[in-house]
Amino acid sequence: MVWDFRGFDYYSTLDVLSVCLNMHLEKLRDTTFAQEVDETRIPKEKKIERCLELLTNIKAQEYNQRCGYDYNYDVYFKSIPGSTNSTMESTATPDQKAHNKKVRKIAQELEEKEWNELMDILKTDLRNFWV
Repeated sequence: MVWDFRGFDYYSTLDVLSVCLNMHLEKLRDTTFAQEVDETRIPKEKKIERCLELLTNIKAQEYNQRCGYDYNYDVYFKSIPGSTNSTMESTATPDQKAHNKKVRKIAQELEEKEWNELMDILKTDLRNFWV
């Protein structure tokens, strides 16, 4: 979390943003605090919730799994005769390889879409969350 911040790692920045958005969302919902009117507060809450969902997805990096990647195969290293090196092999069938190639493309597109959605919300609404 925030106490583990590493300036060279953008995931740390995403963690800090998540913490800040969560804290702000709690304050928006706090009925003992000066509460904003529903007409402006509720849309802010929904956008913050969506940002938090997108941040969770991005940090989890589970796009392949979410899109149906087939992990039902083994990966192993096979020695190269006459060498101290080895090569990586798998038991994946040609159908699995073809399926997984398609899934990786779809997963990459989904990840890009979610990054763009997050950036669009932040670009247009971030300053408005605190107004």
